[in-house]
Amino acid sequence: AVDLRLAFDAGYETHESFTRAFREAYAVSPTEFRGRARAGHSSCERPGIELATKNGIHFGEPVVLLPQITILNEEVPMNVVIQSMPELRIAAASHRGPYNTISEAFGRLGAIGGPLGLFKHPGAAMVAVYHDDPESTPAADLRAEAGVVIPADAVVPNGLVEVRLPAGRYACTTHVGPYNLLGDVWARFMGGWLPTSGHRVGPGAPYERYHNTPMTAKPSELRTELYLPLQ
Repeated sequence: AVDLRLAFDAGYETHESFTRAFREAYAVSPTEFRGRARAGHSSCERPGIELATKNGIHFGEPVVLLPQITILNEEVPMNVVIQSMPELRIAAASHRGPYNTISEAFGRLGAIGGPLGLFKHPGAAMVAVYHDDPESTPAADLRAEAGVVIPADAVVPNGLVEVRLPAGRYACTTHVGPYNLLGDVWARFMGGWLPTSGHRVGPGAPYERYHNTPMTAKPSELRTELYLPLQ
């Protein structure tokens, strides 16, 4: 059995690169494969197909060709709640590229917004907004924003953009732990929980909200909320 998290152990540095390799080998995304597997379909099987690792390391001698991949069920069900969220107004630094490099945009946000007191407004919270599906969009073209929630009367300074997240129903799950595991949490959230929840994605963009930072908490204690807009 192969867990998607083994992508990183196999030498794929990002979720996006593993997804592209998976699609080339099996003609579907990991999310689509997982959905079909749970529904009992076998149309994704390609006997004799090997998903090679970038680092050249394979288990077994000689390399064993896998007739199929079995996705393990989640050991611990995700704790997801449905919430009615108000509209959020955000001052943000735009980011284009792999989602796991968004820290550069947060650096620009801090350099511009910090001296102007954007992080001192009541209700200020750090957020990251994601606009594209990494399973269908090239990593270099992924669009996101690193932002801070600001009140209606706050001025968005030069160098930052205004983003508004619409009010509505959102599915929310909380991740406690290092940021480098967030890609896996999103994969479970959208590829595992969503297809079996009876809900559908609605207008708006998924986003993360951070309750602390690496400057104030250990990696194992970082608390991040993931929000998915629902119809």
